[in-house]
Amino acid sequence: RTVEDIYNILQISKTRRKLPGVNIPPPKAKIMAAYYEKLTNLFWVSENYLFHAFAWYKYYSLCKEFNRGMSAEMKRMQASAVLLAALCIPTTNSEKGGRGATKPLGRDAIQSTVEDDIAKEKMARMATLLGFHTTEPSRDAILAEIRSRNIVEDVPDYLRELYVILEDNTDPLDMVEKARSLLDTLRAETGVTAETEQDAKKEEEGDADDGEDHTLAKYVEPLTNVLILKLIFNLSAAYHTISLDHVRGLT
Repeated sequence: RTVEDIYNILQISKTRRKLPGVNIPPPKAKIMAAYYEKLTNLFWVSENYLFHAFAWYKYYSLCKEFNRGMSAEMKRMQASAVLLAALCIPTTNSEKGGRGATKPLGRDAIQSTVEDDIAKEKMARMATLLGFHTTEPSRDAILAEIRSRNIVEDVPDYLRELYVILEDNTDPLDMVEKARSLLDTLRAETGVTAETEQDAKKEEEGDADDGEDHTLAKYVEPLTNVLILKLIFNLSAAYHTISLDHVRGLT
């Protein structure tokens, strides 16, 4: 409801600025950046990783617009957060066109289609209310935008390698081994331990009382989940049967 109210206020302001003799400045980028920063926390707590990533992208873009003197370290941290947020968005087998994907038949197919249409309509409306650049937000859409804006160039080398592994590597026999060392680097860079992960969760709930920034630390766990999910998808595409012991060995 709050998001809709803010959207309506922005639309009214935009309409009034077009009237002759009316001199109303558009909302400052700094104010809008603060708005999207709040949304990144809101969507993270609700585990809506898709909109969390889009909110981070908007926040990063607005910060670059109003903060021309942004330090290289801050720029790197924000670009890293945008990329990691996008990589945390889970994929489904059907989205990747995996061999195991099946389509419902008969009445189930009709029900599934109706539910999908309703979900897409709700998602499109929310994307419009939030001012995203597309009415069809998806993992592929946000990653395409990241590539087109060359945001990947602003992140550390090990995160670029992690991006390539998660997006381009289809060899299940070595992807986990390669990604594990990069995730260990992310843990080391952010100081992730059981305690700091708990602190990060407290920060999201507004209960943390220290000044440490665990912005990137919180992505380790969901990235691990995405990596395991991708491993299972790739194994299902490469093998008809596989033992659990072999899967454990790969992880």
